[in-house]
Amino acid sequence: MTAPSTPLPPDLTDEEIRQICHPLRQPAAQIRFLADLGVHAARRRDGRPLVSRAHYIAVRGEHPEGLKQ
Repeated sequence: MTAPSTPLPPDLTDEEIRQICHPLRQPAAQIRFLADLGVHAARRRDGRPLVSRAHYIAVRGEHPEGLKQ
């Protein structure tokens, strides 16, 4: 019997955003890069991008890199 999988969070994790935006590290640069991809990224209070997982998949038609499907 396999262990039950944990549900994915509704927003992309910081690690997923880092993978998508590699090699960009600054939050403002990551937000601009995501906008160029057609992905809307809100800005968190700490300045980092906040991206809805469902929106990313709808726009890009794929799961974020490194994400197990």
